[in-house]
Amino acid sequence: MMKKNVIIVAGANGSGKTTFSKIFLEKYSYFFLNADEIAKELNPDDVNSVQFSAGREYFSRLKNLIANGDNFIIESTLSGKGISGIIDKLKENGYGVTILYLYLESVNVCKARVAQRVQRGGHHIPDEDLIRRYWRSKSNFWLKYKNQVDEWSLYYNSNDTFEEVGFGIADDYEISNNEIFKLFKGGITNE
Repeated sequence: MMKKNVIIVAGANGSGKTTFSKIFLEKYSYFFLNADEIAKELNPDDVNSVQFSAGREYFSRLKNLIANGDNFIIESTLSGKGISGIIDKLKENGYGVTILYLYLESVNVCKARVAQRVQRGGHHIPDEDLIRRYWRSKSNFWLKYKNQVDEWSLYYNSNDTFEEVGFGIADDYEISNNEIFKLFKGGITNE
């Protein structure tokens, strides 16, 4: 019997999660679950007005995907603790869980990417939220979430290409580019 799989495409706001997910979906037959995309479905002219409804629909669809045993991709900044319960639920239901973590060289690159997204009609993230999420995201991934999932890969995306920098299982990993890896590790704290 083939194992059920979930890919969590993670990273700070502006790191390229949706772009990466869509490239992945061109090759693999997974469902894509994204609260921002659901908000666009519900009200393409004012996604901010339907954030609560989109969140409720997200969890309804998540429950159905798990019940059906479907393979799917979800996105997360990993800047909070909420995804931990989802990972536990997935594992309880027999899923293999992989995190593909995307990062940029600095919070300023994240700000610039979010500004570009807003110019194209995407949603805005206040700078204070973006800065907080940037640092928490990296720290949470490295100190907690990589140890909770079955496997992980780390991708650098500041050059508009997704360069795999490392992969592993928990704290057993291989790094292919130590210089770029140092950019990721900078600022990671236990807070």
